[in-house]
Amino acid sequence: MKKLTPFFALPLSALILIACSSGGSTSTSSNDSTITTVTIPFQASANDIQIDCDADLTGLGIAGTDATVKDFRFYIHDIELTTDASRTLALTLDTNPWQSNGVALLDFQNKSDSCEGDAKETHTSVTGSVNLNEGESVNGVNFTVGLPTVLNHQNLTEADSPMNIPSLSWGWQVGHKYMRLDIAPVGGITRPTDGTYNSTNWFLHLGSTDCSGDPALDEEVNCDRINRPKISLDNFTLGEDTIVMDYGVLIANNNLGQDEAGPSGCMSGSTDPECQGIFTALGLDLISGDQDNANNQTVFRLN
Repeated sequence: MKKLTPFFALPLSALILIACSSGGSTSTSSNDSTITTVTIPFQASANDIQIDCDADLTGLGIAGTDATVKDFRFYIHDIELTTDASRTLALTLDTNPWQSNGVALLDFQNKSDSCEGDAKETHTSVTGSVNLNEGESVNGVNFTVGLPTVLNHQNLTEADSPMNIPSLSWGWQVGHKYMRLDIAPVGGITRPTDGTYNSTNWFLHLGSTDCSGDPALDEEVNCDRINRPKISLDNFTLGEDTIVMDYGVLIANNNLGQDEAGPSGCMSGSTDPECQGIFTALGLDLISGDQDNANNQTVFRLN
């Protein structure tokens, strides 16, 4: 596949095209079916505050912590639409620096360098097309957070955008950070055992763990814990509904001003006490990294 221009070098014409996309759809007919172009808008929020680098988040977690945003991005793939004809249709994604190979990056970070640098573009919608039969309507949406195995473990310098972003690679797990949601709690973070100062940032990095094999040596990589939540949202109406990723719900059972053990926050470790509530909210089993039911998660909802 031809290499794409990295997202930070997106041509102005492409930016205008993306910016002008609406939440609705257009269509072209062929016989009794219709190729329908689709835009699915996403929003990230916490306690009804929309998340970007300029947001002052308040009342987070069990201690009601205030915080600023440092990074807020996540990958999704296997995007499907369900219809009132009981069909499940794969969404064919548009190819651009934010989307390729069936993967899309949702990016709410509107400034570079951990939200302290220059203004940069965001990507808060997924665009593509689906082939609907005459009279058929979309009534649901499914997707998986993260990257599929075949794209997760590859040489970063050879990967297509958006899988080629160094700050979303996870070298020690030979893969990618499926979610990178970093905040800076006001007052910093302490260890409750001795009250010592621990960190200024509370990190949430979701990705596959317990991996073996080196892709640089052409070895097959296997991960015991895949940690890929599947999301299924019913009653989704094109042109009306926005998918909300609720960070407030995700960290509702955490004290963001403290860290019991391990790295500051949750980096997907099966023994990290900060990960239990997060994995539960995502519908994942912390020990196995598996998911029993895509409806068990509480983080993603429609608005």
